[in-house]
Amino acid sequence: MKPSPPQALLFRQMQKLESAIVAVEGNYQPFPYLNRRCVHFILKLLPVSIAADFLENLDEVAAEIWIPRYGVNRAKWLLWRQVIGMVLRYWSEGAVAYLGRLSAIILK
Repeated sequence: MKPSPPQALLFRQMQKLESAIVAVEGNYQPFPYLNRRCVHFILKLLPVSIAADFLENLDEVAAEIWIPRYGVNRAKWLLWRQVIGMVLRYWSEGAVAYLGRLSAIILK
């Protein structure tokens, strides 16, 4: 069932509000081991519900495992590798689903 127009408008407004809240939280740097560019990169390319949880987990792993084991420089490299992998995984799932539907239409 499709949401009625007022419900859809309310949903979009709530998404914008969530994005604004996360952006404000990102300004005071809640994740000390993640640099600012990394946080903004994730927040722009992933939905807020996925990005916030991913950032929290990534910051915890960086602080507790990567920095003590590998040092700061290699931990930054690992962090960016995980970020790029997460973004590519998220968007490739949608692209593969879209191409599957498109090929089903074309091959009919």
